[in-house]
Amino acid sequence: MKLTPVITLEGHKDNHVESISYLPDGKHMISASGDKAVRQWDLQAGKEIEKARKVCEYKVRAVAVSGDGRWVVTACGDHDHGELKAWEVETGS
Repeated sequence: MKLTPVITLEGHKDNHVESISYLPDGKHMISASGDKAVRQWDLQAGKEIEKARKVCEYKVRAVAVSGDGRWVVTACGDHDHGELKAWEVETGS
Protein backbone atom coordinates (compact mmCIF):
# COMPACT_ATOMS: atom_id res chain seq x y z
CA MET A 1 0.00 0.00 0.00
CA LYS A 2 1.24 3.46 -0.88
CA LEU A 3 0.07 6.40 1.22
CA THR A 4 0.10 9.88 -0.21
CA PRO A 5 -0.57 12.80 2.18
CA VAL A 6 -3.49 15.02 1.23
CA ILE A 7 -2.75 17.73 3.81
CA THR A 8 -0.01 18.48 6.32
CA LEU A 9 -0.99 20.04 9.63
CA GLU A 10 1.71 22.09 11.33
CA GLY A 11 1.64 23.82 14.69
CA HIS A 12 3.32 21.77 17.41
CA LYS A 13 6.73 23.40 17.11
CA ASP A 14 9.86 21.81 18.59
CA ASN A 15 7.87 18.85 19.98
CA HIS A 16 6.47 15.70 18.54
CA VAL A 17 2.77 14.88 18.53
CA GLU A 18 1.98 12.40 21.28
CA SER A 19 -1.65 11.61 20.45
CA ILE A 20 -4.57 12.43 18.15
CA SER A 21 -8.29 11.84 18.37
CA TYR A 22 -11.05 12.51 15.85
CA LEU A 23 -14.31 14.22 16.72
CA PRO A 24 -17.41 12.20 15.73
CA ASP A 25 -18.17 14.53 12.80
CA GLY A 26 -15.02 13.25 11.04
CA LYS A 27 -14.17 16.83 10.05
CA HIS A 28 -12.21 17.84 13.14
CA MET A 29 -9.32 16.36 15.06
CA ILE A 30 -7.65 17.08 18.41
CA SER A 31 -3.88 16.67 18.83
CA ALA A 32 -1.71 16.63 21.94
CA SER A 33 2.01 17.26 22.23
CA GLY A 34 5.01 17.55 24.47
CA ASP A 35 4.63 21.32 24.16
CA LYS A 36 1.88 21.05 26.85
CA ALA A 37 -0.75 22.16 24.31
CA VAL A 38 -3.88 20.64 22.82
CA ARG A 39 -4.96 21.82 19.39
CA GLN A 40 -8.17 21.43 17.41
CA TRP A 41 -7.88 21.09 13.64
CA ASP A 42 -10.31 21.59 10.77
CA LEU A 43 -9.41 18.75 8.42
CA GLN A 44 -11.35 20.15 5.46
CA ALA A 45 -9.62 23.54 5.67
CA GLY A 46 -6.30 21.94 6.66
CA LYS A 47 -5.65 24.38 9.48
CA GLU A 48 -5.67 24.83 13.23
CA ILE A 49 -8.89 26.36 14.54
CA GLU A 50 -8.23 26.40 18.25
CA LYS A 51 -5.29 25.99 20.62
CA ALA A 52 -5.48 25.44 24.34
CA ARG A 53 -2.11 26.56 25.63
CA LYS A 54 -0.40 24.82 28.51
CA VAL A 55 -3.26 22.56 29.54
CA CYS A 56 -0.91 20.60 31.81
CA GLU A 57 2.24 21.12 33.87
CA TYR A 58 3.95 18.30 31.98
CA LYS A 59 3.75 16.77 28.52
CA VAL A 60 0.31 15.94 27.18
CA ARG A 61 0.74 12.21 26.59
CA ALA A 62 -2.71 11.32 25.24
CA VAL A 63 -5.98 12.89 24.18
CA ALA A 64 -9.39 11.28 23.69
CA VAL A 65 -12.77 12.54 22.54
CA SER A 66 -15.97 11.06 23.94
CA GLY A 67 -18.20 9.12 21.55
CA ASP A 68 -20.79 11.89 21.53
CA GLY A 69 -18.11 14.55 20.91
CA ARG A 70 -19.03 16.43 24.08
CA TRP A 71 -15.83 15.84 26.09
CA VAL A 72 -12.09 15.96 25.50
CA VAL A 73 -9.88 14.22 28.06
CA THR A 74 -6.12 14.63 28.32
CA ALA A 75 -3.57 12.47 30.10
CA CYS A 76 -0.55 14.47 31.20
CA GLY A 77 2.57 13.80 33.17
CA ASP A 78 6.11 12.63 33.48
CA HIS A 79 7.67 9.66 35.29
CA ASP A 80 6.73 11.10 38.74
CA HIS A 81 3.41 12.87 38.06
CA GLY A 82 0.20 12.06 36.26
CA GLU A 83 -3.17 13.71 35.80
CA LEU A 84 -6.33 13.45 33.74
CA LYS A 85 -8.29 16.56 32.80
CA ALA A 86 -11.63 16.84 31.02
CA TRP A 87 -13.19 19.73 29.10
CA GLU A 88 -16.50 20.25 27.34
CA VAL A 89 -15.85 20.87 23.65
CA GLU A 90 -18.60 23.50 23.32
CA THR A 91 -17.54 25.68 26.25
CA GLY A 92 -13.85 24.84 26.62
CA SER A 93 -14.30 24.43 30.36
